[in-house]
Amino acid sequence: MSDRRQKIQLGDALDSYQAGLARDGDVRAFDLLYRRWHPKLLRLATRLTRNPDEAQDVMQDAALTMARGIRKLKDPARFSAWACTIVRRRSPTILIKPSVAVPPKQSRLRLRPRRVRTQVQRSRSP
Repeated sequence: MSDRRQKIQLGDALDSYQAGLARDGDVRAFDLLYRRWHPKLLRLATRLTRNPDEAQDVMQDAALTMARGIRKLKDPARFSAWACTIVRRRSPTILIKPSVAVPPKQSRLRLRPRRVRTQVQRSRSP
């Protein structure tokens, strides 16, 4: 097994262990876990918002959400996915390209206003 792969597995095991402790109420474990993940989550928020200042705001909101909701985390091994989801949901949805009003192409057909038939005209129709 490669050295890099071992480090990744060790990091995942450490995350899972610390998330389990944090879920059980260990504030220090949550602090260590958050410090470890903050740079990665900040990069995600910066990519989503495309603005470093907004990314900081997103991270503050996400940190509060994570701190308040860590006890609801069902599987500590899924902490990274849980944290990334919180950051994504807290990010403003500016990734969606703003719709530019494009005028519709001129139709070749000239549409005439529809003639409304009155009750009298309907009764005379065969």
